[in-house]
Amino acid sequence: MVRPAKPADTEEVVPLIIQAMGKLAKKLTNVEDDEIINQIFKHFFQQENNQYSYENALVYEDEGKILGSLNAYDGGKLLKIVSE
Repeated sequence: MVRPAKPADTEEVVPLIIQAMGKLAKKLTNVEDDEIINQIFKHFFQQENNQYSYENALVYEDEGKILGSLNAYDGGKLLKIVSE
C-alpha cells in the first residue's frame, strides 16, 4: 500500500532518504559523522515546509513495514519552501 508519510515514519524513512542521497547527504550537511547526518535529516523530516519534510513523501508499506519511500516536491516552489 502506498500512503502519505507522517512524522511517526521518521525512523524508517530517514535511512532510506540518506541511502538514496549517497555522498550528497554528507556534502549537503557538511558533516562526516553518519549519526549527526541522521539526526539532521530526522529533524527536517518531522518539520513542515521544507523539501525533506514528511509532507513531501509517500511510503510503500507492506504488512505494517515501510519498504520504500518517495520524496517529491514542486521544484518551482523550492525558494518558497526553504524560506518559510
